[in-house]
Amino acid sequence: MLTPFVKTCVILLSIEQQKSLKLDLDAHGVRFDAYAKSDQMWAEIEMQTYTDDYLGKRSRYYHANMDMDFLEAGKPYKSLKTTYVIFICTFDYIGAGEPVYFLLSFDMKNGLYFDDFRYTIVLNTKCDPAKVPEKLRPLFAYINDPERVDDEFIQTIEARVCKFNSREWRNKQMTLAHLMENAEERGRKEGQKEGEARVNQLNQLLIQAGRLEDLERASKDEEYQNELFAEFHL
Repeated sequence: MLTPFVKTCVILLSIEQQKSLKLDLDAHGVRFDAYAKSDQMWAEIEMQTYTDDYLGKRSRYYHANMDMDFLEAGKPYKSLKTTYVIFICTFDYIGAGEPVYFLLSFDMKNGLYFDDFRYTIVLNTKCDPAKVPEKLRPLFAYINDPERVDDEFIQTIEARVCKFNSREWRNKQMTLAHLMENAEERGRKEGQKEGEARVNQLNQLLIQAGRLEDLERASKDEEYQNELFAEFHL
């Protein structure tokens, strides 16, 4: 099933690198390593070198952002493109020892595919080399050891990579992006804990003061709750 996709990629006329999407001010933005578009399909392609990423949920969010990026107000659902999210992993995220995982919606009970035209492909470059499809072997070999690849096409890729980005820069960027994402996640969790502690403290003070009606109102009225925070200097 990969072959039609690979052939389409060769013909694509629109490829954006480091494409950022933030479709709502309050939404979590995304940045695609490579965002490829054609008349028939859209695809997001990126490297993954950290095993603690939630690729399933990340894939779900990427697909949703591509759909929202395309579907303008008034357009019918039938006009949505086929979307692919492709993770090139330096580890076996699924854990079955396969070089390629092609994932799609599936009815477990009846054994039927549900074609929502949304596909996720996970490549495992660390699998047994004997299992790797012939056309993917040069790519896998290049990712695992860029210095030992003789394939002419892969050498062209390496030349372009070296022209625009040194390996040192790539490693720093990947590490920085990962650290920033982890820091953002930690910040959200710490903020959530602080908010919960603040609410709990307010509730305790209201109970001690016998202000049960205020307690009930604050649980439903955020603006009034903020007034009480100010009153109790929380």
